[in-house]
Amino acid sequence: MSSPTRRRSHARGGASRGMQQLDELVTASGYKPGKNDELTAILSRLHKLEMVTGAATTDVLDALTATETPAPVSAASQILTAEQEAVLRSAGSFIDEMPPVEQRASTRTAQRIVDMIATALTADEAAERLGVTSGRIRQRLGAKTLLGVKVGSAHRLPGFQFTEDGELPGWDRIAPAVPSSVHPVSIARFMHTAHPDLTVVGEALPPTDWLIGGGDPEYVVSMIHTAFVVHAS
Repeated sequence: MSSPTRRRSHARGGASRGMQQLDELVTASGYKPGKNDELTAILSRLHKLEMVTGAATTDVLDALTATETPAPVSAASQILTAEQEAVLRSAGSFIDEMPPVEQRASTRTAQRIVDMIATALTADEAAERLGVTSGRIRQRLGAKTLLGVKVGSAHRLPGFQFTEDGELPGWDRIAPAVPSSVHPVSIARFMHTAHPDLTVVGEALPPTDWLIGGGDPEYVVSMIHTAFVVHAS
């Protein structure tokens, strides 16, 4: 199975220099933190982000903002005519206002990116897992037989590519089929979602379990092509 969730604590090296400077700036301003004020909440969450991911906040934010940012959403009443609104209402597709932040797709996607970074392997950790050198891991990242996400100046390798003691069987044949335009979060969801075309004894399996059980990697390559190339065109 895929490796269990691991959390790296940034505490082993303390807060990043950026967070230290921010804390110093707040202190120098004479600001007195309050229990429920917004700035205190922001600082607390930034520190938690570093602890959870083991990376500097600026690097994590860079990874988050590297994804395509949707255009700001205007209120429906400002962009639709009365006739258009009536049609949408009759179809049950009209939304008077945006859902709460925590329920929005963009928020859930951001959380998945943070979780992916937090459980990803560094190049050194991947090298140890696979019994190779860090240089070999970098070569494979360049050849796209392993997938990585850039965090700061280094790569993190999402955990769905690995088992507890090695590499997902056939992954070196599957990874090159993943289009470069597809974010690793999308591939992670794909790899962990049961698919009716991958069935064993009547049970649909996610690609990870299919491969670990000895399934043909070419089936997964074909599914990736269908999901991310054919459907996207």
